[in-house]
Amino acid sequence: MEIQMFSDNNEVRKNRDHLWVTISLVILLSAFRFISTLAPEVSAFFQVYTEFPIVEVISNMLFFWLVGLLWIAYHRWKNTVAYNHKLENIISSISPDSITVVNSNRTITMCSGQIETMFGIKPKKLIGQSTDALYFDRRVRGEKGEIANNLEKYGFHIGQATGKRKNGQTFPLEIITGAISGNNGAVVLMRDITERKNTETALRESEARFELFMRYLPGCAFIKDSNLKYIYLNSYCEKAFDCNISDALGKTDSELLPPKQSNPITKNDRKIIAEHCETNYVTETDIGGKKYSMMTYAFPIIPQQEKECTMIGGISLDITDQKNAETERRNIEKQMLQSQKLESLGVLGGGIAHDFNNLLVGMLGHADLALTKLPENAASRENLEEVIVSAQRAADLANQLLAYSGEGKFIVETTNISDIVEEMSSLLNVSISKKAILDFKLNQTIPSIKCDQTQIRQVIMNLIVNASDSLDGNSGDILIETGATQLTSDNFNNTYFPSKLPHGEYVYVKISDTGIGMDEKICQSVFDPFFTTKFAGRGLGLAAVMGIIRSHKGTITLDSTLGKGTTFTIYLPSTKEIAIKKTTNKLDNESWQGSGVVLVADDEESVRNVAKMMLESIGFDVIIAQNGREALEIFKEDSAKFCSILLDLTMPELGGIETYHEIRKIDNSIPIILSSGYNKQDEITQINDEALPAFLKKPYRLHSMRKIFKTALN
Repeated sequence: MEIQMFSDNNEVRKNRDHLWVTISLVILLSAFRFISTLAPEVSAFFQVYTEFPIVEVISNMLFFWLVGLLWIAYHRWKNTVAYNHKLENIISSISPDSITVVNSNRTITMCSGQIETMFGIKPKKLIGQSTDALYFDRRVRGEKGEIANNLEKYGFHIGQATGKRKNGQTFPLEIITGAISGNNGAVVLMRDITERKNTETALRESEARFELFMRYLPGCAFIKDSNLKYIYLNSYCEKAFDCNISDALGKTDSELLPPKQSNPITKNDRKIIAEHCETNYVTETDIGGKKYSMMTYAFPIIPQQEKECTMIGGISLDITDQKNAETERRNIEKQMLQSQKLESLGVLGGGIAHDFNNLLVGMLGHADLALTKLPENAASRENLEEVIVSAQRAADLANQLLAYSGEGKFIVETTNISDIVEEMSSLLNVSISKKAILDFKLNQTIPSIKCDQTQIRQVIMNLIVNASDSLDGNSGDILIETGATQLTSDNFNNTYFPSKLPHGEYVYVKISDTGIGMDEKICQSVFDPFFTTKFAGRGLGLAAVMGIIRSHKGTITLDSTLGKGTTFTIYLPSTKEIAIKKTTNKLDNESWQGSGVVLVADDEESVRNVAKMMLESIGFDVIIAQNGREALEIFKEDSAKFCSILLDLTMPELGGIETYHEIRKIDNSIPIILSSGYNKQDEITQINDEALPAFLKKPYRLHSMRKIFKTALN
């Protein structure tokens, strides 16, 4: 359009030149005619030519032709000027840009009316001036350089400059320059881009705010195109996952992650594109060798006036710590429930066992005393012996209840658990199925432990029998392995009742079998009392195992796969004390008789009476008390007459330990024997006394009492 305008101006100049030539000829001819009327000589000259008619005719025709040509040229010039004004008005109305024509010297030869709106200068005042009057930017003013080179090489140039209004205000300009052919100057289009610059500034500020927001967003923000390729990732991804964002841009999840991890993500993305829906999902991702749990919220991005989803946006939050915390919380909750269940059943079992043991003291004591009074060939001896056997079985059940309640540890010794297993090897081999092969992998260099050896033997035996039963009558292998390891909180998370266990070195016994295994549901119930997968429950079994391990401040793990086998691992805290193998010498206790007065204190009348009768049968005189306070008052009256004292640990008003301390204030050397159906070994060992009291476990029999008093008095 600009080039056409300039061509029309040339036409105006051409018509103008033709018009002036014609006018000059007409004026010249008229002048000759006028002169001929004034000068006779000239008139005579014209008279000669006018005598020829043809000359006069031609002269008249030439005159009228010149007049006609003048009329045509005038109207053509008038129409061209009108067309140019009309064209300029059209351009001004449809374009806010200013159009200027300059010659080869950059002098303005024409400009549109918009120049006044843009610069505040009337167009007429700019005609003949240099373009320097319009530009404030020194990079444009007075320089040909890049503009001239581009015009010469490409025929156009696009650039920017700073314009200057009449009032001195500056504003940004975009300048488009097009060369006119023949090196006749150029057409210059100038556009006020203030609004565009403001928009660009606002956009840059918006992008800066967006990037700043995304930088501190505690999640991985992303945008994918319709082909599921990443086109944007915020800087959090690089910081959180220690990876380079540029490596991920332009790639899909299937190109970045293994199929197992990428398939769920791709499936959700395709659903978003197809259904235009939002979605939430959690995925497990392995990035850089580290596992992450990511919760992702993703949504479709549909541009305005479009119906198809062209992009997917979303944010992925790293919930690894939260998920681990939730898992740990559930584990702790599970452990608390298990602990509460153990505690509740333990209290119940312990109470029952305590009452059982008090009753069994009377049963076994009276049976033993009756046997001593019967001749060897008495028919009733067999009946009494059966009573003793049945009572002893009841005592074993009571001991298992105590073991489950964590109160079954009575005699604590420093020992090596590998030695215990080795000593039991023969017994273990005959206790399992004939089709089972029992292997041992014992570490003899492991640290010692402090334990009740009888209780630990029961644990090992129960686990071996359980392993043999799991073979279900088929051939298989059972392995017993011992060792030592360091346990921390991470290890305790997968064990039972770990919350109160200290970190440190633990000795373990691992018992594995190749039996039928167990599913998760059975594993959750396997330590419940009387639980079994066989016929009706036969006892406390694994429940007693758990109670014993708990009372020894240890823990246990269970790993079982259905159809493959089961592994139980018990952990017991190690000690720096050195285990000493004992050599036992059998003493002739059956014939030993005591002498002197024994003070017996127990809150159960049946226990007091049978204890009195048993002690009297082995040579002692006995004074009884109903509780610790009564025993203390009796002792204060005449402490010298007593050779020994038998105290029940759990008595009202004044317990056994308290009574012990009060008696020691009076006499610090008298032998004192404590007795209980509970495990009070921890309380006894806490007594700060050189002469620790002996302990007689309920239910006791006559030979047990004879042995304990002989040891205490000797």
